[in-house]
Amino acid sequence: MKRKLAALLIIFNIFACLCLPFLAYAGSHSGLNVVFTGNLHSHLENFAFISDYIKNERSVYPDALALDCGNFSIGAAPQVLFAAEAPELRLLGASGYDAIALGAHEYSYGEDTVKQMLLSAKNSNETLPAVLCDEPEKVIPASDRYETPVKRYSLIKRGGYSVAVFSVCDTDSFKIARNIADEVKKLYSPDLVVCLFGADGLTSDYYYEKKLAADAPGIDLIISANEKVVYDEPLYSGGAFIVGTGKDGLLAGQITFDIDNGKISCKRFVYTDKSSYKNEDASVAAAAAAFIEKTDPFFESYGYSGANAIVAKSDYSLTGYGAYSKTASLNKLIADAFVNCIKNKEEANCKPVDIALVSTYSVRGGINEGDITVSDLFAMLPLGDSAHTYCGSPLCSFYIRGDDIIDLCEADISISPSVPELSLYISGVSYSANTSRIKFNRVYSCMLSDDYSVTEINEEKLYRVVSSLYTAESLKRIKEGSFGILSVTLRDENGNEIKDTSEIVIRDSEGKEILQWQALADDLPVFRSENGAAILSDAYSYEKYVNKTILSGFDKNFFTGLNAASWIVFGSGAFALLFIIAIILIVIAAVRRHKKKVRAMIALEEGEDDEEYEEEE
Repeated sequence: MKRKLAALLIIFNIFACLCLPFLAYAGSHSGLNVVFTGNLHSHLENFAFISDYIKNERSVYPDALALDCGNFSIGAAPQVLFAAEAPELRLLGASGYDAIALGAHEYSYGEDTVKQMLLSAKNSNETLPAVLCDEPEKVIPASDRYETPVKRYSLIKRGGYSVAVFSVCDTDSFKIARNIADEVKKLYSPDLVVCLFGADGLTSDYYYEKKLAADAPGIDLIISANEKVVYDEPLYSGGAFIVGTGKDGLLAGQITFDIDNGKISCKRFVYTDKSSYKNEDASVAAAAAAFIEKTDPFFESYGYSGANAIVAKSDYSLTGYGAYSKTASLNKLIADAFVNCIKNKEEANCKPVDIALVSTYSVRGGINEGDITVSDLFAMLPLGDSAHTYCGSPLCSFYIRGDDIIDLCEADISISPSVPELSLYISGVSYSANTSRIKFNRVYSCMLSDDYSVTEINEEKLYRVVSSLYTAESLKRIKEGSFGILSVTLRDENGNEIKDTSEIVIRDSEGKEILQWQALADDLPVFRSENGAAILSDAYSYEKYVNKTILSGFDKNFFTGLNAASWIVFGSGAFALLFIIAIILIVIAAVRRHKKKVRAMIALEEGEDDEEYEEEE
């Protein structure tokens, strides 16, 4: 009997040892798990971290989904390989993603280029994720779509759950989002509906994400490409969980859902920072390095030895975002490099540059302490204009009138929240504004300024401006964005309006365009050390170049410098107030007359003398 009992105990222990891991997994790691990223911006050096992170999560959650909400290109040197090599999409496939979105930045290259990228990726014969696009017919004609991995949505079955994933990349596409969410729910009844939201220029409070959740109530999870906010917990709004991972692939996120009879709750939510994650996927790291090496010929064509050519050294860090940002100093550094470029090119024939414009929206990186490479500076200013999507936008020079300078400042404060391209650093100008004033008339003081003096602006005078062509073209949106109240007209030195912006591009002695990142690299403000090394000037090492004062609320300058729009608003308000007061007085008078008449009638009925009543009155 004892032997039988011992044998049973041994069998039970063996069974328990075999089953406990599965029981532990079921108890601790049940639910639907999603790993998510976004805004990788061609920073291939971060893909190996993300790939290993996905593999590590799947070692614990074998059925975990991996999703990216788009904007995986534009932002670093490998973007020059976008169409011919499709490095970002191929590495996303190698990293094990199930589905990714075409975000707003992918469309910056134009639809034909996106198609070329997709075909290059497929022709590589490598494993690719599903590529989601809310309106695939705009990118890939139906006749060609079988050649690419583009889909309107993807239905993924994983771990006993079904998940419908789709994407939108525009804040005007919420009706499309609602239609897709309704369609997949009707056709497939998925356990979870995920929207990959790859829009650009979003607000710091998830305003558009919350609006998307409200306008498309069928969505359960929104993975946002918002670079301006990363919350420690998922935001829950309009029936949807909202998450995001900031920019450049420095963070990866994971969320686990419990789903019970259609009720969805968040069980686990974590972020992992690359700086604290020490492992990398070796195969993805090698593939990324090979792609990065292929960018060398591009930089060699601009006179550098390759992507890692050292331009200068810095004794300090200078970034435009984060807790220790020096945004104004970074923008001033860029503006000064633009001016240096003009001076060095034109030499003795240089006409004075009054203003340097930097689109703060287009500044995508900063400077770290240590060596500064040419690819670092490319990553600072990677955005192109309509004709220069791969290589970055060229430098240009033009003239504007003094009254246009005031409108520039007004656009920066009044329009840039809705048109991010018009968020400007205006070197050579200082201004003060009050956000409580009427929109399009918030600036009440605007002066020309340099390191030594401040002078009045002559509204009729022409002032020379240097900027990127990307920034110059964005100024066209000022009139549209202000309903015609504001405008900036690009002119030549004689005051004639410039119709063709290609005429204002700065070129070198061989007629080749000088790109804005190239101007930054060639003319970075540096000094030479004793051994001849270029050292970044320490003039930018602290934040002293803030050139605008933004106030709110009523102050002594509230009514200073009102324009026609404000006078119309205030005049209309005053007229409306006087009209309301007049109506109130008329009503009061009418009520009094009515009361007097009623009392007179009562007095008459009671036989009182009217004259006596009137005397009493």
